[in-house]
Amino acid sequence: MAEVLIAVKIEPLDEGGYLATSNKLQGLVAQGRTLAETMEIAQDVARKLIESCIEHGDPLPPTVTAALRKRQRATRVRIPVGLEAETPVPCTRAIIRATGLTPGEFLTGPRPGKGPRQTK
Repeated sequence: MAEVLIAVKIEPLDEGGYLATSNKLQGLVAQGRTLAETMEIAQDVARKLIESCIEHGDPLPPTVTAALRKRQRATRVRIPVGLEAETPVPCTRAIIRATGLTPGEFLTGPRPGKGPRQTK
């Protein structure tokens, strides 16, 4: 999902509540009782306006067009992945050789009553 920041102007109303409008996205008008409610309604209205423009082939503001283009490009990210490995990672191989433990013993501990195996 692409995200774009759209500037809105929020004004207090004389009768109470707030009104949000935007010069960047034509047709965006939202009214709410609180600032938070007004912003939430403005987000929904903006999303519906943009979806309608896309559906009907109407022009979009440049910031929205740029966000949509950016979304369509391939992105490379690195994600953390937790592992409970049964095979030790390369940096632990030297420790295994030095201690004389098998890889399984290294991960789970030596079997009771048995020490590390003897290396030549």
